[in-house]
Amino acid sequence: MSKECVGIFKIDTPEIDTPESWWVVCEANWEDILKLMPQFLHEPYTQEKAKQAKENRDWCYLCRCFNDIWFNLPDVIEVHSLPSFYELCALCSEEWVFHS
Repeated sequence: MSKECVGIFKIDTPEIDTPESWWVVCEANWEDILKLMPQFLHEPYTQEKAKQAKENRDWCYLCRCFNDIWFNLPDVIEVHSLPSFYELCALCSEEWVFHS
């Protein structure tokens, strides 16, 4: 993990540079992300389909789910304190590992 300063926050951002490392971060933060789904995941995505996608290693569906959660989070500073918030952001932004 690398240390990065964001405003007044000093955070550890996960190193994601391969599909395998993306899955490691996904697995390690799955329970926290799963807790965000009922409130911030909207149709056509569902928590149940996301669980199936994880089991089937369907990164494409999960990336869409994670981006939907991120998009629907309120634009307030408090979201930065949600468990696994920065990891969720990294999983969204590092989708490129599946395209290289």
